[in-house]
Amino acid sequence: MKKQTRRLLSLGVCAMLFLSACSSSSSSTSGSAAAESAAQVDNAKRLEDKEEVRIAAELFGSLDPCTGWGEYGEPLIQSKLMKIKSASIENDLATEYSVSEDSLTWTFKIRDDVKFHDGSKLTASDVAFTFNNTKALAGSLDLSNLKEAVAIDDTTVEFRMNEPFSSFLYVSAALGIVPEKTYVNSETYAKHPIGSGPLKFVQYDEGQQLILERNDDYYGEKMKFKRFVMVLMESSSAYAAAKAGEVDIALVDHSMAETQVEGYSFKPMESYDYRILSMPCTKGGNTTEQGDPMGNDVTSDIAIRKALAVGLNRQAIVDDVLEGYGEPIFDMFAKFPWGIADEVAHFKDGDVEAAKKILDDAGWVVGADGIREKDGVKASFELLYGASAKERQAVALGVEQQAKELGIEIKPTGKDWDEIKKLGKSQAMVLGGGQYNPMAIKNLFDSEYADQSGWSNVVGYKSDKTDEYIKKAINATTEEEAIEYWREALWDGNEGPSILGDAVYVPICFAKHVYIVRDGMDLGGDIILPHDHGVAIMENITKWDYKK
Repeated sequence: MKKQTRRLLSLGVCAMLFLSACSSSSSSTSGSAAAESAAQVDNAKRLEDKEEVRIAAELFGSLDPCTGWGEYGEPLIQSKLMKIKSASIENDLATEYSVSEDSLTWTFKIRDDVKFHDGSKLTASDVAFTFNNTKALAGSLDLSNLKEAVAIDDTTVEFRMNEPFSSFLYVSAALGIVPEKTYVNSETYAKHPIGSGPLKFVQYDEGQQLILERNDDYYGEKMKFKRFVMVLMESSSAYAAAKAGEVDIALVDHSMAETQVEGYSFKPMESYDYRILSMPCTKGGNTTEQGDPMGNDVTSDIAIRKALAVGLNRQAIVDDVLEGYGEPIFDMFAKFPWGIADEVAHFKDGDVEAAKKILDDAGWVVGADGIREKDGVKASFELLYGASAKERQAVALGVEQQAKELGIEIKPTGKDWDEIKKLGKSQAMVLGGGQYNPMAIKNLFDSEYADQSGWSNVVGYKSDKTDEYIKKAINATTEEEAIEYWREALWDGNEGPSILGDAVYVPICFAKHVYIVRDGMDLGGDIILPHDHGVAIMENITKWDYKK
């Protein structure tokens, strides 16, 4: 869900980075054509010789996994205990794991043939250090339930919990392992990260590029290309970079999906990356504990939220905004075991008449201007989106037009993400999210975060019953038991935050990720992508190849 502001790589800088791919300007048309042709030849040779592959993507935050790197996809530089492959969990460093009868101790056995990029051996002590350090830093990964990690011997590490932690396996698949002996602090490590993953760090120019090279000592399948360059830019700029021949792979806006680029093809990829409307559910006039505004007099009325949940035509938004590259949803967890897709299957998409009845019954009367009003409050509110996020702007505009038919005035407003973060508890937002981890339910709905500024529980939702289900899910002793509690946290048949209950988020769709890929590039088969800012496609980077 969280999205940070990033500096874009200008085409001028890009030209300096990729001299082989960019031609100098010329007043001669024939000269420009010749230079472009030469660039294409150079690109083909570069790929055929497996020298270097280039991707336009969004890298954000620190390169230190202890503070969040790798949360949205493969960290590449580091290995993890477990890894997520297209919505399933597999061993990585771990060879096996077990859980004690009281569910308070998780024991992992790890490989004994793994070396860090500096040649030192990776042991259980490094694993224990990484988890303890991450807990101490209190980054984006929630390890509050971890009491301590202890290395029993070189290949055995124990994770001792304060309480049973059913979701720990998902957590173990989100944290890259760092070397204890050379890790000084997060800032120092991030400048030159060392790991045991398939790629080794070469250079990082903040906001511009990340350069990695193949780790020939990697214990798993090795990358076919010698070098990997990630050009850092948002999808709105990535298309131009591909058109100029500067990158081989780029995540692009859906609006570009039908625009042909010579030498490239478009590749849409399935995702569980949702688009939702966050709807603050408390009255306005309050502030968070950090002093940011909290609450909204319009969206706090459940009738407004229910009417939008029922009345919006999701398929129209997918067709018109996402160029058909998506699927309507009524549950943001519909593709996960802990989702409630079956329970919401009866919803009719775009049921305008039902939505109007909800508003009528709740006392929202249509005024002379076509906008409903109740108790002196107009059904009018802002809908925030990231000013640079064209797709979310388009979603907001689509929602605005459809809401008019219901008598609700929605005012799409683009702002900087840092500003949105401060306003998110008081204004509706177009948000994205979706990771293969049920702890997302806690982040979205737990009362613990309701009065806090930030991205967790941005709607300010409070429910003792939901909190109880979340705690039971986390403390469950079996995966089956945990999944059932997670589902009940969303809807237990009587109450919950889903659209069956309080409707504090209005799910819109899963958005397919549309990549533009240089002809001849083989990305190693289809995978299901999370909300990832363009980096999760690198999940199977070792399978990438170029076949002219």
